Amino acid sequence: MDQWNNNTLYFRIPSFESSAKTAIDSILNVWKDRILKTENLIIDIRNGTGGSDASFQGILPFVYTNPIRTVGVEYLSTKLNIQRMLDFIQKPEYGFDEAGKKWVRSAYEKQEQQLGRFVNLKENSVSMTTFDTIFPMPAKVAIIINRQNGSKDEQFLLAAKQSK
Repeated sequence: MDQWNNNTLYFRIPSFESSAKTAIDSILNVWKDRILKTENLIIDIRNGTGGSDASFQGILPFVYTNPIRTVGVEYLSTKLNIQRMLDFIQKPEYGFDEAGKKWVRSAYEKQEQQLGRFVNLKENSVSMTTFDTIFPMPAKVAIIINRQNGSKDEQFLLAAKQSK
């Protein structure tokens, strides 16, 4: 995070990978008071690697003005996707806490039972995210992207664009 002037903060996020969540949340925690007093926030995710929804959850309250509608995705249940679920549980670098691992176990079981089919891993295909507070600042948020962004970068952008 960098303060360009009295009115503008700049936040460069190279990745939303699970391993980046702690760093992103730490920066937001340190800068929270300043973010909430600054008119403009620029979030630069150019050349982002994609990653995990969890990594950008801490940013959403700062950009939120309207409920965020998310359309779920279906995953093709393949041996590789099933192995990915096991990796989420077994490898600490993915950063799943116990609640996350519980969800992953459920997703693993759904995929195991429906090999070769498309599987929706969430209960509902559409979910709504709401927050109790709409902060007056930052009043303007710009998100810089390019053609090199990964899928979770795009998911973050879709969530952020639903607010004013």
